[in-house]
Amino acid sequence: MPDLSPITRLIALWATAALCGGCAALGGGGGGGENLPNRGIAPYVRVGGDDEETPLPYALEAEEPEAVELREPSAVVVDAQVLLYVELRERVGGAASIARASSDASGTSFGPSEPVLDPAEAPEWADGRVGAPSVLRTDGGWLLAFAYGDGAGIGLARSQDGLHFDVDPQPALARDPATEASVDAPSLVRFGDQLVLLYEVLGVEEGATRRIDRALADGDGVSFARAGTALEAGTGCFGADGAEDPCWDRAGVGSPELRVSRTATGRELLRLFYTGYSGKRGDLGFAASFDGVTWSRFAFNPVVAEKLDERGPTNVRFGDIYLLYYVETGSGTAHGIAAARDEAGVPSERF
Repeated sequence: MPDLSPITRLIALWATAALCGGCAALGGGGGGGENLPNRGIAPYVRVGGDDEETPLPYALEAEEPEAVELREPSAVVVDAQVLLYVELRERVGGAASIARASSDASGTSFGPSEPVLDPAEAPEWADGRVGAPSVLRTDGGWLLAFAYGDGAGIGLARSQDGLHFDVDPQPALARDPATEASVDAPSLVRFGDQLVLLYEVLGVEEGATRRIDRALADGDGVSFARAGTALEAGTGCFGADGAEDPCWDRAGVGSPELRVSRTATGRELLRLFYTGYSGKRGDLGFAASFDGVTWSRFAFNPVVAEKLDERGPTNVRFGDIYLLYYVETGSGTAHGIAAARDEAGVPSERF
């Protein structure tokens, strides 16, 4: 057996637990899977079915789906309830705002959304769009990272109650037009004594695919410094027969959702759910890192790969289960935030 890095070995252990948990579920009770550690990577089961033509019920859908799309959800657990922040983007024109919806006791159904941040409340540089929210609770209040304009950059807003936000006067990270065609879909965490920001980038070179880059900030994160690429389009994949096989995310990766978790041994770990593309349609994958620099993909990616288009994942531990939310698009105007549950085995990772 080759000498594997610690993160690769951990990914392998996750894979084993996920597969054994799935086997026990298929075999009914008594298979032993319920006693295995489960870190909330797989398997996820879509709540309410997965009808390709009308993928309902959604956990949350737009009030006017013909006019408005829901994009890039960000989930936070507060007082045994899930708060789901989401971008409301107009199908015509691309103007967008951010709203928040609260779940019922199951965490899989949400009431009507309420406004959180409108471009009219932001500086002129927002250029008609505040979207792709990423919400972080800190000891000093709430931080909201958001994308502005048409991939023009990332801003920060602050709040004491998670509902009323004030936008910082200047962007936290503006697009570099020499190297970046667009900067979008931020995800913000505090890791150690720094704020870590992952975000989706499309380069300016011909044939560029989307990738996930990284930026860092000290203190309260007034501005961020670029710190390289975290994840790129998949290469070097092999099938079960050992032959080279096209990677499921070969056409690019984006919409990162970063979490800082604590394993059963007390070690901190960075978890990353993301969208991978093999064409125009998206599926959902997972990767992990101990330092935010070196990342290992889950060996059995994609985690969610249905016949529909899935994008923008956000993942929480909710009591003794794990919940995964994502944008799901079907035919016509069928579109909303889907919820999936992972309740196999013993939940062993907290985030």
